[in-house]
Amino acid sequence: LPRMAVLRVRNHQFLGLLLLLSTEASSITARSLPALHLSSRALRPHIQPRSRKLLCCLPRDPLTRIEETEGEARTGHGGWFAQNVMQGVAGGPSTYAVMTVYFVQGALGLAALARTYFLKDQLGLSPGEQAALMGVVSLPWVIKPVYGFLTDGLPVFGYRRKPYLVLAGLLGSASWASLATVVATPAQAVAASTVASLGVAMSDVVVDSLVVERAREDESASSGALQSLCWTCQSAGGLASAYFSGSLLETMSPQQVFAITAALPLAVALIALQLDEKRVPRLAATSSPLGEFVRLTSSQGALLWQTLRQRQVWLPTLFVFLWHATPSCGDAFFYFLTEDLQIGPEFLGRVQVGTSLASIFGIWAYRTYLQEVPIKESTLR
Repeated sequence: LPRMAVLRVRNHQFLGLLLLLSTEASSITARSLPALHLSSRALRPHIQPRSRKLLCCLPRDPLTRIEETEGEARTGHGGWFAQNVMQGVAGGPSTYAVMTVYFVQGALGLAALARTYFLKDQLGLSPGEQAALMGVVSLPWVIKPVYGFLTDGLPVFGYRRKPYLVLAGLLGSASWASLATVVATPAQAVAASTVASLGVAMSDVVVDSLVVERAREDESASSGALQSLCWTCQSAGGLASAYFSGSLLETMSPQQVFAITAALPLAVALIALQLDEKRVPRLAATSSPLGEFVRLTSSQGALLWQTLRQRQVWLPTLFVFLWHATPSCGDAFFYFLTEDLQIGPEFLGRVQVGTSLASIFGIWAYRTYLQEVPIKESTLR
C-alpha cells in the first residue's frame, strides 16, 4: 500500500485499516485513498454496513481525531460541543457572525408584544389597521434581492459584507431607539418599524451570502448543517427573550422595552467588525463603480431569471409564496385574547416560550432524522 505510508495512524488502528481494505476490495482500492487527508465520511458510500465498525480514528490532520461508529461521528476534544451545539460546523469569524445575526433575529421578539400593545393601547389602532400597517413593515423582506445586488456590486471601502452588516445593525438600533423616545403617531411608528425591518432583512441577506461561501469552502459546513445551526441560533434567541417579552410589560412601559431591544442590533454591528474579509481589488482607472455595479447587476439579474425558470426552483418558490399569502388571524386573535378573555402579557410570554421550544424540537428532529432524507419523502410522509 504505497499511498498509505504517509497516513498517521496508531499501531492498533493499522490492522483494522488493512482488514477493512481486504474485506472491501471489491468496491474500493488503496489507489482511491487520498495521500494526506482520509475522511471516513468520504469512504462511507463504498463501505458495507458490516465493515463500518472497523473504520476508526482516521485523522484529517495531526490535531483532530475522528472516530466512526454506525453512522455517528465523535471527536476527541470538545466532541459533544462540536456535534451537538455547532452541529459539525467548524468555528470561525464568519460562523460566529452568522450565529450572532440569527440569535439577534430571534431575540428581537423581546419587543414583539410591546409593539403590539403600543399600537393597540397607546395609538388606538384596530385589528384591521394594525394588520395593514404590519404589512407595510414587512415590505423590506420582499425586496431582498436588491440587497444582494448592492452588497455584491457596490463594495464600501473595499469590502462587500462587513460595512453592510455594520449598517444593518446601526439602522436596527436607531429604529428601536426612536420607538422608545420620539415616536408618537401611527405614521412614525410604521416608519420606524419599517427601518428596523430593513436592518434585519439586510443583515439576513449578508449572512446568507456568508453561509453560501462557507458551504463552498468548508466541507464541514454542509448546507443542511449550516441551516440547522442558523435556525437553532434563531430559536435560542427567541427562547431567551420569549418569557421576558411578556413579563417585562408587567412592570415596564412599551417604550422601556423598546429601549432594551435597541441594544440587541448593536451586537450585529460589533461582530461584523471581527469578520476576516478580504478587500476587493480596485477597479481599473477606466472603470467607474457605478458602471461596474450596473454591469454586475445585469449579469446577476440574467442568471437569477434563468434560475427562476427552472422547475425545481419556481415550484418551491410558489409553495413559499402561497404559504406566506395564506390569511392569518394573528392580530384579531391577539385582540380577542387581551380584551375578551383578559389575558395578560405575562401569560402571552409563556405561550411564546412554548412556541420557541416547539421550534427547537422541530430543528432537532430535522437534524437527527431528516437531514439526509430527500425533500419529497420528508414532506409527503
